[in-house]
Amino acid sequence: MNNDSDPSKSLTRPHFLFVTFGAQGHINPSLELAKRLAVTITGARVTFAAPISAYNRNMLSKENSPETLIFATYSDGHDGGFKSSTSSDKSRQDAAGQYMSEMRQRGIETLTELIEDNRPFTCVVYTMILLTWVAELAREFHIPSALLWIQPVTIFSIFYHYFNGYADAISEMVINNNPSELEQEALSMVLDNINIVPVGPLITSRTDSGADGEYDEWLDTKIDSSVVYISFGTLAVLSKKQLVELCKALIQSRRPFLWVITDKSYRSKEDGEEKEEEVISSFREELDEIGMVVSWCDQFRVLKHRSIGCFVTHCGWNSSLESLVAGVPVVAFPQWTDQMTNAKLLEECWRTGVRVVEKKEGEEVVVESGEIRRCIEEVMEEKGEEYRRNAARWRDLAAGTVREGGSSFNHLKAFADEHMNQLVFEDKSFSETEVLGKAIKHAREWQDSTTKAVPPSISPRDCSASVPQTQQPETSACCFSDATWNSASCAGGMGWICSDSAGATLLQGSSSCSIVASAIVAEALALKAAIKAAISHNIKDLICFSDSKGLINLIT
Repeated sequence: MNNDSDPSKSLTRPHFLFVTFGAQGHINPSLELAKRLAVTITGARVTFAAPISAYNRNMLSKENSPETLIFATYSDGHDGGFKSSTSSDKSRQDAAGQYMSEMRQRGIETLTELIEDNRPFTCVVYTMILLTWVAELAREFHIPSALLWIQPVTIFSIFYHYFNGYADAISEMVINNNPSELEQEALSMVLDNINIVPVGPLITSRTDSGADGEYDEWLDTKIDSSVVYISFGTLAVLSKKQLVELCKALIQSRRPFLWVITDKSYRSKEDGEEKEEEVISSFREELDEIGMVVSWCDQFRVLKHRSIGCFVTHCGWNSSLESLVAGVPVVAFPQWTDQMTNAKLLEECWRTGVRVVEKKEGEEVVVESGEIRRCIEEVMEEKGEEYRRNAARWRDLAAGTVREGGSSFNHLKAFADEHMNQLVFEDKSFSETEVLGKAIKHAREWQDSTTKAVPPSISPRDCSASVPQTQQPETSACCFSDATWNSASCAGGMGWICSDSAGATLLQGSSSCSIVASAIVAEALALKAAIKAAISHNIKDLICFSDSKGLINLIT
């Protein structure tokens, strides 16, 4: 655990706490976001907390980490790594349930120590609903939180609309590992009370990973778009029968391939436990004549290599997004959870590949070798040009979103600006009565300093309390709203005043709320209350002012 010895700095710059689940699919995007936030936002500090077991297994790359990014740990109860039961499906489910329970208990204990030793934090960012206890802990410390959703917005929408019991797990703000252009329709379907902030793609190119290894040299010998790259991620395990069918398809197709097979084990009631590499041992001589089997590679680096023609993928979201960013067509080979939906998006929405068709054999579902070959041929030959053209379009779009001025860059900047706005109020300690009084006082001072005449076409972005305005039409009313926010209690006070063209007060009011997420939320609530009051008094034309730069940027 780490401390910043200069307490004055904590009041002048935001400090974000990232808490990630100990799986590679969670660590990679959350770490990239943490790095990007620390680099992009001047003065921002970031503490990145992952399970001790993740550090022990070297799952984090500290390469190119800025000085303002601090690495920390919490315990998931299995610091040496979680080992699932191999005896039966029920035993594995019971073991997973026990793990989640232990992670919650030990995680709360150790993360509490981390928060207490490194306060104050401006915001807690946590990955997925597997870490609901992190959101609960943040609320106990009165720290605003944001959920980093590492899957498509389409999946989020499905969860939100069709699953119950996760209300406490979903924050008002959800950061998403997508560019907004990728799922515009899905973004429009999420409820208004959920603020989706698309900041992706969150992908890192590593150079500390043994680059220029044997597989790099092998790829360099191949012609452009000729190699089939195969990987099923770090968790999905193919059945023995499926491994055999895949071996047959690769041998029969005679296309060069690069296949990543990790140390994952195949399990069955009949054969017990067997490594995937052991399952394909009888095919290795023929396979090695055509392609290369490796235990690990830098996937994004491989996908960007000129020789890669298609990606046979399990459609985990990190892999799916990497295929789009690299501009590589896919053979979608989904296994579980979100992967089926991701495969559908790749095939039908973004049209960058084809999905395999499964066949049920008894109790087992398998994709036969002929079907695998058919899909590879379609992507590499029959519709190859169309798929490559579509993939290249998404590649170019993704590259533009993360550059300065791009949509994802701007969304990340707005997210940070909101918390910078919050810091203006963090060193205040007012009672609720004082908060309300201060809000009204600010609104009155602002009203007095501003001429009451404003043209109807003026934008709030152009309004300034220090610049006299031109004459206001008789039919318009001017509304000044303001708010204060107490970070210790999370209480917010809101006040507003509406005046006519002559400067006479038409109405004024104030309200309070015991729990407000941040200063900008308080400002927004004040503006909302003012507009509602104006409507109730039949005021038809209203020109609104707010001194919150972050709020003005959001609504104009």
